[in-house]
Amino acid sequence: MGYFWKRIELDNLEIIRKKTLDFLYEKTDLLDKSKFKGPFINLKKYNFLDLIPEINQSFRKLNLFPDDASVYVTYKNKDSVPHKDYTDSIGRVNIPILNYEGSYTIFYNNVQARRLVLPTGAPFYMTTNTDFVESTRMPFEFPAVVRISEGHNILMDESKAPRITLTVSTTPDAGLLLDD
Repeated sequence: MGYFWKRIELDNLEIIRKKTLDFLYEKTDLLDKSKFKGPFINLKKYNFLDLIPEINQSFRKLNLFPDDASVYVTYKNKDSVPHKDYTDSIGRVNIPILNYEGSYTIFYNNVQARRLVLPTGAPFYMTTNTDFVESTRMPFEFPAVVRISEGHNILMDESKAPRITLTVSTTPDAGLLLDD
């Protein structure tokens, strides 16, 4: 567990969930399935973090300061593949927002990857091998620090869609909490 992920407690979790969903439905068309280009969508252009001060307040108790936020939206398991995130970060804080019940984040050993750019414009590492091995899985029922620099993927209950995760990068790197 500790190496790949760590459960955290966040104040204002229900407020963060509600405000995130309200934002996605009222201020964007990101949940319009007909416009789906890929699961990872950065929210910087919307000034998302400025709109939900509860995120900053909640993270401050962990001595973390949010830098950037994105959503990871999937409708089917095939929308996501084993991958490493294209970033210099060790980890991010992942917050389950909607339809997360019965879903998992799966971590793998021996994922080899190369950098690509998704149709959403987000760069990421595409897995180039198939001989990777599942190491552990995290039930995605709570906020957690997730080691995004290692191979991972999601497994969702496809009867509950869209599955939405809010993923937040921080200063200092949230991945440092995995060493505690």
